[in-house]
Amino acid sequence: MQYVAKFFKDDDGIGVEFPDVPGAFTCADNMNEAKEMAKEALDGVLQSMYERHDPLPVAKTAPNVEEGLVPIDVDDGLAVAYSIFEAYRGKSAASVARTMGISRQAFRYIENAKLSLSLSKLVKVADALDKHVEIQFVDNYDCSSLERKMNVQCEVRESRIKPRSRTRKNKPVGV
Repeated sequence: MQYVAKFFKDDDGIGVEFPDVPGAFTCADNMNEAKEMAKEALDGVLQSMYERHDPLPVAKTAPNVEEGLVPIDVDDGLAVAYSIFEAYRGKSAASVARTMGISRQAFRYIENAKLSLSLSKLVKVADALDKHVEIQFVDNYDCSSLERKMNVQCEVRESRIKPRSRTRKNKPVGV
């Protein structure tokens, strides 16, 4: 599940907003930070909407890197929880649990995404809701063309780890 973020150059750095998700916006000093903050802002707003039982916002905006419109992935657990929530809207948790052959508490546990669901459990949930599970592989976003357009640079941090010495001196023990 993805939503498009609009990255724009601001007086203080880089601003980010989500045209399709009201209230999801942030800013940062550099592009790496802006991408991280965008994901946090999106997940935070969607988590809060989920907890209030608000409907999932419809993603209408199409990605276009040249215009600063970049797809951002929603947290996997939250995406699954929201998908289940949307699929059983109008049905009671107890009736869905009965159809699945599990307790209501077990269904609530799945619904709240407190555990990592296996594919077989997702298929079972989908069957109980007269739905099917779709898995899709999507490309990772490369920010280089957006950086060129906005005339900003990613801050790359290199870790400097000392290589271990491969030779060891044998010291006599107990002498």
